[in-house]
Amino acid sequence: MGFPVTVHWWFWLTMFLLGGGINLDRADQLLAPLLFMVAAFISIMVHE
Repeated sequence: MGFPVTVHWWFWLTMFLLGGGINLDRADQLLAPLLFMVAAFISIMVHE
């Protein structure tokens, strides 16, 4: 596509927390917040 993209680290932290990263009890629960981060990034890139 050819457009440079810069993502601030606050975006990743915010998406991690909104995706449920604040309520992790075990390491195997890490997948849901990570998938949320990827989905949020892709949806914003498609929107822009």
